[in-house]
Amino acid sequence: MADNAVIFFGPRKAFDEMVERETAEDERSVTYLESIRVYNARIKSSDLITRDLVLKAPERVDSCVVHADDFGSVLSHVLPSFATILEQTFDVGKLYVQNPPKRVFDSLKASQP
Repeated sequence: MADNAVIFFGPRKAFDEMVERETAEDERSVTYLESIRVYNARIKSSDLITRDLVLKAPERVDSCVVHADDFGSVLSHVLPSFATILEQTFDVGKLYVQNPPKRVFDSLKASQP
């Protein structure tokens, strides 16, 4: 899933400041919503538009940043599959998650060896 995960409980501003301090400008970073789009594109890879999205998606990213408000943008059945979707989308160096809901937190814990 990710080489390293940072679970942050606190306000968006402090979270963004921490992520900015810990990541370099030249790093390849994605959001969780981007991960979901790529994941869905791989599932529906027969569609020409989504096939292009899959081809442009890198296999390895330095970081994935997940803001608390991202969780409200996805369907509820996605939350328990949080770690699985990320694992099947990108090889992530460092995962940053702000205020994860319990189901996401449980998914992260279950994915750790």
